Amino acid sequence: MRLKAPAFWNSPRASIGALLLSPFALLTRIAGWKRQRHWPVHLPVPVICCGGITVGGTGKTPLTLDLLQRLQKRGYTPHVLTRGYGGKRRRGRVSFRDTARSAGDEALILAQHAPTWCGKDRVSNARQAIAAGADCLVMDDGLQDPSLYKDLSILTLDGQVGLGNGQLLPAGPLREPLKRLLKRVHHIAILGPDAHNLHHCPEFAGLPVDQAYFAASPENLRELSDRRVIAFAGIGRPGKFFDMLKASGIQLLRVLAFPDHHVYSRKDLRRLRQLTHKTGTVLATTQKDAVKLPADFRHNLCIVETELTWSDPRAPEDFIDRLLASWPRLQAQAQKKLAQKKIDPHPVSAQTCQNERS
Repeated sequence: MRLKAPAFWNSPRASIGALLLSPFALLTRIAGWKRQRHWPVHLPVPVICCGGITVGGTGKTPLTLDLLQRLQKRGYTPHVLTRGYGGKRRRGRVSFRDTARSAGDEALILAQHAPTWCGKDRVSNARQAIAAGADCLVMDDGLQDPSLYKDLSILTLDGQVGLGNGQLLPAGPLREPLKRLLKRVHHIAILGPDAHNLHHCPEFAGLPVDQAYFAASPENLRELSDRRVIAFAGIGRPGKFFDMLKASGIQLLRVLAFPDHHVYSRKDLRRLRQLTHKTGTVLATTQKDAVKLPADFRHNLCIVETELTWSDPRAPEDFIDRLLASWPRLQAQAQKKLAQKKIDPHPVSAQTCQNERS
């Protein structure tokens, strides 16, 4: 059974609950300090980490997918490292034999886009990935894991939730003190509407801050237009998924929210099937939920693919450029791959790289 986050985590005002739990938050601070004393392993390829400071869904996996696609378009061969939350695997590459129980739901999604290595032992997975041909690594979560040196660390924040009450677990949603984490962060990505004015957070001074919004793919929008849609999701914050569909003009007849990483039972599936008996009604869910559903059930629903739309389209390309500028040999190899495939590199990124090299 997964516990629901207490309401006072997201309240800016002082609360009795946070006050009572503050002594235990000291243990979180000490444990994090001890963990960060370990020396990281430096790898012969660049490492990008998309991580968070708060518990719950902040958009790390969509950002990871976005960066994977951009790197692949440039001619690179990125592999993914993920903890595989909810899975039992300690290390190894995700294969077609894996399920959400063995590798975790997020790992199954990532494996559809790039070779994905799942488990707690990120160092072992990273070395295996490089041996298997990876020329860069993208970590889905892992800012609090000191085992690997990160060339680019991106802090992802849910714009609607922000930093909550700013307290450490269990008094608040923070995994570690913000000031300590920001010393290891190179970039901040706010995902969704900035309801807490994070752009002007004094602690972020000196760090580049960019914003992106979630959007359903055009194919999904065409499929769901003029349909009676029942949406369901078992993610960190299901409301974000429902709001995205509504903002896209989708008519939602009903929404059903399940806990994050929810394992759908036969009773759940039977209930969902019964809701679609009316003519013209279609079920819609996230990719994260779809990988946990039986194949025959997936045939009868719309799996919504989420894309990121950046306020500044140059932003993600620019910070990738800054990372790769220090890896000229890797850039040359990627350009050679592109030439062999007769694919033109992204014009913005190519110009930016040229400017930085000069």
